[in-house]
This record gives sequence, structure tokens and C-alpha cells, in this order.
Amino acid sequence: MTSVEIHFDANLQTRFPNPPSLFVCLKNEELARKFLLRKYKQANFQEPERLSYKNVQSFTAYIRQALSLFHTALLGERWSQPLLLYYGMMNFIKAWILTKKPCYPESTTVLRHGLSTRKRKKGQFRFSEDEIRIQKEGLFPLLAAQMGVPVQAGDTLSVRELLGLLPDLQPVYQLIFDQCTLFPVRWNLSTPSSPCLIVSEKILDECYLTSSAFVEKLNQQVKQTLFSLATPSIRKGKLYLACSLPAPELVRHPWLLVNKKGDYYLYAGNNRPEPVPEVMCLFMLCFSMSMLCRYDPPLWEEIMLQPVHQEQLMLEQLINLIARGFPDSMASLFLSSGES
Repeated sequence: MTSVEIHFDANLQTRFPNPPSLFVCLKNEELARKFLLRKYKQANFQEPERLSYKNVQSFTAYIRQALSLFHTALLGERWSQPLLLYYGMMNFIKAWILTKKPCYPESTTVLRHGLSTRKRKKGQFRFSEDEIRIQKEGLFPLLAAQMGVPVQAGDTLSVRELLGLLPDLQPVYQLIFDQCTLFPVRWNLSTPSSPCLIVSEKILDECYLTSSAFVEKLNQQVKQTLFSLATPSIRKGKLYLACSLPAPELVRHPWLLVNKKGDYYLYAGNNRPEPVPEVMCLFMLCFSMSMLCRYDPPLWEEIMLQPVHQEQLMLEQLINLIARGFPDSMASLFLSSGES
């Protein structure tokens, strides 16, 4: 197994940044109303002025509660952090949905979680083997629909699969599971107009494809020819892919993911056509953690307080990632569609 370097800071509070300045502004009702008005005008809703006045109080309440729950989570112990973070995430998402659907919530069904987990067995339970099932109605399927991500009621995703889709957790993921699901990439920018993407040849083994078949699969995701095999195509264990677009445009490819440091990873694509977006991924994982610490505190204590559990490190890293990264990810969603 390739050696990995783990950067772990057990003191969550020292790593948590100030809330994104966007949310500090959106706690103010007048600024929030102007923000909603711009969003509603961009979406061509009828009577955007009336809608912005109608929704601004709920909108700012969601933002305030989300920030308060995240702040409280930082001051608490691991016992309560997943619960507080999960409900904080829910409020961020509800506020964002309100910018897209002025009538939200249309009914009580959309207020459900939209997710469920299987009944737990204390015997040899491993968090990574838990499964999360998508429900027909509720916040999660509504979030997915507004993000343009097709999901099917009844589909299940394992915690391990979701963990493997997070670039920031890839080093500890490899350490625990002895598997690489996201492969670091680097760019050869000697010709800026047509860069070369370089990735480990082992990605071909992970997806059971030849180099030419893998390139074809990459291009199928965007229905155009973005990648081709460079010359040489493979050298010293590295796969070289010639790119038809400049690097800034290529990073929009759904299989290219970036961590919080700005390092890029390439998804192998062996489980599903596209990786689950990080916002949805973190929401599902935090839901699973929150259900565990809420309904089975003894098992949560066993996992989090006993050093014999390998998954303890993964959970610590995941909680840190949610606390540090989720508000920033949501801010990016809020500012999409022309907002700046």
C-alpha cells in the first residue's frame, strides 16, 4: 500500500474558520431581502418583490440557526457534534432551497429527512458498512432535485462508498481500507492551450479498463472529446492524457474533484456514472452519524472513545471536514447562477 501522510488536529475549534462572510451579511434582513430579490428576478418568478418580503424572515431565521448550531457544535463534545452539525446543515439547505423555491415548504412531507438507515446490530457493527436509503419525499430528494442530481427512491449508498468520494478524506481512507478511490492528478502546463493531465496508471486497474477505454469513458461523461492519449500514453507508471481545453475549463469535468487545499483528484468511475456532489455526500454521512449518536449512544461511545476502532480516526476527520467545509460549500451554492 502506498504510504500516506495524515494531518490530524484533534482540537476542532482551532481549525474552524470564521463563518463565510456571505452568511454574516445574510443574517441582516435588509441585505437578505435584496439577495432574495435578485435570486427571484434571475429565476423570472412573478412578483419577486412581494416574494422577497414574504420569505426574508424565514430565510434569515434558517441562516441564524444554522450558524448558531455550527458554533454550538464547536463548543460541545463528540457526543453531540453530529446532531448539532446535521441540524445546522438542514437549516443551510432549507435557506438555499428558499432561494430556488419561494413556496417552500409546500407541505409537511418536504420537511422529512428524506433518508433512512437500517436497524443497527451491536455485534460486529462497523460504521463504514452502514447503508443510507433515499426516501421518496423529504429534504434530501428535494436538495438533489434542486442541484440537478437524479436520485431514485429506494436506492442505497454505503457509508464507505460516500467516504471514498471525499478528496479531503482520501489519505485516511487509503490507510484504513487499503484502497484508492480518488487518484491525485497533476497538470503539465508547458502548452497552456492544450495541457496534459497525469495520473497513476493504477486507476486503470481500479476501473478494469484499458487506457483507451478509460479515455472513452471520460469523454462519455461530457458527451464530447476532451481527453485523448498523449505520446507516450504510459510512462513510469503514469498515464498521460492530452487535453483539448485549457485546465481551468477542464476542471468542470464531473470526475475531477478538488480538496480544500486546491489539489485535484480523478474519480475512477467504477461504481456510478458521476460522484455524489460533496454537499449531498456530507449531508448523508452526517445523517448516519447523527442517527447513531442519537439512538444508540452506547455504540457511539464505543466507536468514538475506544482507541481499538480504526474508524474513530475517519469519523474525527469527517466531523472536522463538515465543520470546516460545509458552510463554504453552501456559500458556493448560494452564490451560483450569476451571484457574486
